[in-house]
Amino acid sequence: MIRTDRFSLEKHAGPYESWPLRTRLFADGEPTDVRIPAYVMLHQFQVDDGYLLIGDQDCPFEEATVFALLSHDLRLLSCRVVGHAYNTFLLTGLEWVNPRQLIASFGDDLRMRVTIRPRGIPVILPRLRLDRIRDR
Repeated sequence: MIRTDRFSLEKHAGPYESWPLRTRLFADGEPTDVRIPAYVMLHQFQVDDGYLLIGDQDCPFEEATVFALLSHDLRLLSCRVVGHAYNTFLLTGLEWVNPRQLIASFGDDLRMRVTIRPRGIPVILPRLRLDRIRDR
């Protein structure tokens, strides 16, 4: 996993409520066909399978964090969201365990293990697996 700055997200104007649910992804400043449910890019890594992008929805008090896995040819392989209405899931830390797993921290009381599977079946067995880490 190598940190990169290759990707950015389209900027939106006007009131937040009018923004689209998915935002166009740019690679090296050029638009792609990929859209993800995020408005702000937080982290991006080149991984063995392509690229892992981490963004959020930039909504105060209802923050959700988005994990998106892209192939090397910039196809969306998997996209998972941590969050739900009326709660904040603001990403506060990342720690890589190995090239296929990282621990994402959300405040003081929630940690999630994010695993990049080598293969998957859309919806049934997504390439990105999220598991809550229970300390007890």
